[in-house]
Amino acid sequence: DDKKDDKEKPRTDEEGLADMSVVAENDSYKLYFNESTTNFAVQSKSDNYVWWATPLNADKDENAKTAQKKNMQSPLYVVYGDVSSHTSQRINIYDASIKSGKFSFEPIENGVKVIYRLSKIEAEIPMTITLEKDNVNVSVITEEIKEQQATDTSGLVLLEIGMLQFFNAAGMEDEGYMVVPDGSGAVINYNNRRYNAQAYNSEVYGRDTSIGMLTRPSKTEQVYLPVIGAVTNGEKTNHGYMAIAKSGETCASVNATVSGQNSTSYNNTWFEFKVRAEDTYYMGNRKLTVYEQGKINQPNLTVGYYPLAKENLSYVDIAEAYRNYLIEQKGFKDKSDNITNSYYLDLYGGTIKAQSIAGLPVNLETAATTYEQAQEIIKQLNELGVDDIVANYNDFNGAGIKGMITADVNYAGTLGGKNAYKTLAEYVGSINGKLFASAGITYMKDSGNGYSYTLNACKAITKAYATTNNWDIAFGIPNQVRLVTKTTLSPYYWPDLYNKISKSFTSEGITTISLDDATTLLYSDFSRENYSRADTMNKLVDGYKQFKDAGFTLLASGANAYALPYVDYLTDVPVTSSNFDLFDYDIPFYEIVIHGYLPYTTKAVNASANADDTIMLALLTATPVHYDMMYADPNDFTDSDYETLFYSNYKGWLEPSAKIYKLYQDELKDFANLHITGYNRISGDETRPCARRCAGAA
Repeated sequence: DDKKDDKEKPRTDEEGLADMSVVAENDSYKLYFNESTTNFAVQSKSDNYVWWATPLNADKDENAKTAQKKNMQSPLYVVYGDVSSHTSQRINIYDASIKSGKFSFEPIENGVKVIYRLSKIEAEIPMTITLEKDNVNVSVITEEIKEQQATDTSGLVLLEIGMLQFFNAAGMEDEGYMVVPDGSGAVINYNNRRYNAQAYNSEVYGRDTSIGMLTRPSKTEQVYLPVIGAVTNGEKTNHGYMAIAKSGETCASVNATVSGQNSTSYNNTWFEFKVRAEDTYYMGNRKLTVYEQGKINQPNLTVGYYPLAKENLSYVDIAEAYRNYLIEQKGFKDKSDNITNSYYLDLYGGTIKAQSIAGLPVNLETAATTYEQAQEIIKQLNELGVDDIVANYNDFNGAGIKGMITADVNYAGTLGGKNAYKTLAEYVGSINGKLFASAGITYMKDSGNGYSYTLNACKAITKAYATTNNWDIAFGIPNQVRLVTKTTLSPYYWPDLYNKISKSFTSEGITTISLDDATTLLYSDFSRENYSRADTMNKLVDGYKQFKDAGFTLLASGANAYALPYVDYLTDVPVTSSNFDLFDYDIPFYEIVIHGYLPYTTKAVNASANADDTIMLALLTATPVHYDMMYADPNDFTDSDYETLFYSNYKGWLEPSAKIYKLYQDELKDFANLHITGYNRISGDETRPCARRCAGAA
């Protein structure tokens, strides 16, 4: 009986470390490695706290079956696809490699390199573990991955790699929470008993639009930041971690589960990387899956795990740590000198609308807000006391109205022509406002300006043109009335396009521009050039740099992490998460990262389901609000691209929005360029997003 008790007794950190060797060390941490299991751990020198890569007592979890115990002991898991059967399967590294000793390791500078051999799928996966100054980098070296040579009709191919699914996983006895960057950010409490909720999974930087969709995707907030974290209280008080997908984040997704939900006693969040894309389509009545061919076209998959220890540690500290990473590693700069409580305004110029001529439907350029009308709206706002306006003029030119790529200024005659736009710009400047002209470089609904809707478009895995459908609101299927789909311009053509835009806009004296979707939309191109999302990101960053070097001021309508260092003004920052059932409450994680460093605003107040809630949530972080407006009656744009702007007629929003602006000037003016250093919830009802307040700024 005594032997049985000893067998079931959980191992202590000291006992676990005794079976490991120190492979790296610095002033703050020791990195331990187990040569038999490839598990590793990081120990703090200040208080001896240990962060485990896989749970030390995973094999003793009474709530887990044998398969799950093996999964918990796996630093990696792999999903592979069978080309011939069009099916996929998941295997864990413990079963496929560790248990049978089919791995090798060698010391490297500041760490160790492990090579896992997966005989079942004839693959080798190399992984490095290195101790940096304040974090541990874990990296799968993609160019060294070996796999069997699959053909178009047979073979096995790697599809996904999950990394450290149970890093520092909290048990049922622990108190605390996990942080995921969904929208504004969300908290998932440990052991929240939401067993029936769906496990959380969301792609970093949103969906790849070059991957086809058979039905309309769910309406969710985007994951703009490739960072996750956790805070553990109770007996292990004041410890946690932050994990950043440093490389390969463009093919990553954020995942999270709680105890009981995942058939274990642990709460965990992790990154999963899709190293090969897959697409589905119908062949007759059969639904088939096709996989990306050729070698893996992704950079190294690297995640930095940052141990955190502090009295009263919270998600604010995780946000601050991530901001510091952006500053130190990505060039994110403090632009607080430009921050004021501005009034942000999105104006909509016009679009293509079917109109009846001689009884026949004809698609015509239709103005929603002419240049003169835009000036009238801004003038009325100014007369109501709004004296600090940042206006973004969507579809201000012919290319925007027609759904073409913007290659030059091309003032729209439908909106009043060049002189009228110049008059508008001069007026906005005279009241110390800012007017941004939109330049679309991603989506195309028509050919023009030297770019073909088909010939210059991205291709899907099937080699068909990658299109984005207009969806039927009621049934979630392609809209049978608005059959015109959108394609996306291949990144191959961007360098030349950047030069054209810079030259044309500069010659017209326009140096304040917005790039529409080009700071939030990220896609692949499976054509001959074969651009991964990482390649696309690099091309976009090259463009941001070129525009900044040319003297442009950039406004972004939403911004993924890679765009933040180059953006001067930011709109459409979410104030909520996607409100998945697994979440306990929303937090302003994104806002904490950027507040006081970058001028930003919320998504349009009048576009939200509840304008009062949006205003309240914005007030709590001293975030200026913004509005969508058009001069024309939105009802005139049914069955057009503007049909979703049904709320935006300016007449009903001028006075209410001016009052909100005055409130900000009177009460929150001094908070605009300060940093959020604390944020406390003041209600026990964790489902009410408005029951929060900004606790401090400094």
